Amino acid sequence: MKMTTNTTISQEELLTDTKTVTKGLETLKSEHNGILGSLLESLKSIKKEGVDSNLVEEKAAIIRKSLEQIELGLGEAQ
Repeated sequence: MKMTTNTTISQEELLTDTKTVTKGLETLKSEHNGILGSLLESLKSIKKEGVDSNLVEEKAAIIRKSLEQIELGLGEAQ
């Protein structure tokens, strides 16, 4: 983000920066969805084996919370 000496940015710079942030958030959302999918598959396997699944469930909850924040950011960027 380019700042002028009086710390204001043009509408064009703001729009460009918002688009850049949106693309980054969309990429991050996609990565998080992939991670969550992998965790949920692992969770299925772990539960079938009767092993303690607390750690994987905790990780999935963290990823879900992060996804909520990413989606909030995407909503605000639009």
